[in-house]
Amino acid sequence: MMKLLIVDDEKLTREGLLTAVNWEELGITEIDTAANGEEGLSIGKAFHPDMVLTDVRMPRMTGIEMAEELQQIYPDTAVIFMSGYSDKEYLKAAIKLNAVSYVEKPINLREVVDAVREASMQIEEKQMAARGQKARETEEKVKLCERIMHGIRPKDFSDLSLPRDMHETDSFCALVTEFEKSERISFAELSTKVLSELSLLLKEKKQNIIYAFREGHLLCLFVYGVSVNKENMAEVIRFMRKNCDYLGNFTQALGTVVSGMGNAYLSYTSAVALLQQAFYCEKNSDLFELEEPRYTPPAISDHSAEFSEALKKRDRAGCDRILSEVEKQFMMPCMLLPSQTRDIYYKLFIQLQKAAEQSRIASFLIEEKNSLFDMVNEAPSCPALHRLLRERVADFFDQSKNHREDNSLVYAIEEFVHMNYQNESLSVKSISDYVNRSTSYVCTLFKNESGMTLNQYITKYRLENAKEMLGDPRYKITEVASRCGYNDVNYFGKIFKKYTGSSPSEYRGGLL
Repeated sequence: MMKLLIVDDEKLTREGLLTAVNWEELGITEIDTAANGEEGLSIGKAFHPDMVLTDVRMPRMTGIEMAEELQQIYPDTAVIFMSGYSDKEYLKAAIKLNAVSYVEKPINLREVVDAVREASMQIEEKQMAARGQKARETEEKVKLCERIMHGIRPKDFSDLSLPRDMHETDSFCALVTEFEKSERISFAELSTKVLSELSLLLKEKKQNIIYAFREGHLLCLFVYGVSVNKENMAEVIRFMRKNCDYLGNFTQALGTVVSGMGNAYLSYTSAVALLQQAFYCEKNSDLFELEEPRYTPPAISDHSAEFSEALKKRDRAGCDRILSEVEKQFMMPCMLLPSQTRDIYYKLFIQLQKAAEQSRIASFLIEEKNSLFDMVNEAPSCPALHRLLRERVADFFDQSKNHREDNSLVYAIEEFVHMNYQNESLSVKSISDYVNRSTSYVCTLFKNESGMTLNQYITKYRLENAKEMLGDPRYKITEVASRCGYNDVNYFGKIFKKYTGSSPSEYRGGLL
């Protein structure tokens, strides 16, 4: 897979060479031609040939002059001269340019083929040596990058060859990128295409990069040089965002700019700390250290009980207020691990599920708690999880409204129970009086609509609340009984055991 440039002022020679030689058999896949040295130089700069087959004497610019200028740009280009003049000066110039061969005119095609084969062999040897050297340099840079990431001091790099452009006094800045779809990533391709281009871009600013890949989905990259700053790094982040777009979602975390190779690991650790906060940002984010850290509450509050009460009262404004307070707690930086935050949201979803079940509109959420747990656990970020909760709460209130309009009397009965279940005097008679219907009508209607008697509903509602309160060690069992409408704690214990199969203290022991 090589490119050949043929330069000769004789048209017949150019066309003859093009048609008389089986170039593909020689590994030549692309050929261009030029009629003189000036044209050959112009075409060669754009064509980037692996080898040049050129006449020596041509108008405007000789083949030797053209080859000299072309090799200054592409020093690995192999040159084969053609000439009908046995001039020693030309031969000396050819030797000086490390010409592969010198073919005399009139041209013998066998000599041309042999010269091209020899040039191909030399080019392949050089390319193999260059690839080997590049592989060794890349391996050294990866080792260097990994040692810096582990906080190993520069004095322990004696077995490594530092890049020629790296100095211990350089500035360093780490950029850690986490790719979401690791199975789509070819790190070899990323290295060859994106990072090579980034390296060329930074060289213009007298900066460069070393990098390593970790755990199949992390790219750890250090930018180093004499003047690395936040503006440079912002440009690097934009470059990565644009050129890695084909890999799907990824999050970038930028460390602090530090001075000196010995402090480079500090930039890496600050980037990793930021990346650990990625759950609290939208996916596909670029994370920077804040100039002034956002306010973080001194402690994370559990709003599940308050949220449950607002749902029972159908207090939509109250639910919105609670959700806003929850959201504020989980803005960056957050003290909790993502798993702890998911647990808090899971509790809120459970309360929503219970409220839906009590209103017989549970189908809008997820009926199985394991599935509900999976839904929470699979949310890609905290903002996405919060949006999901808000959407489900909106669904709950919309369906509650529809349910209320279709069953207004049953809803009024349930609401009265929800508001008065703590009162021991709550009874079928007090409910009937509230809705201004006879007790027999109320009992028959409620049984037909709900499938349970009104007394069963009252007991169920009280004991479900009791179960929830028993999970909070702040409440004594006597207080739980009283708060759920049972002033006789012994009676409460009997009815609770009948309902759950455990005494209140046994049930609590299983929770705590």
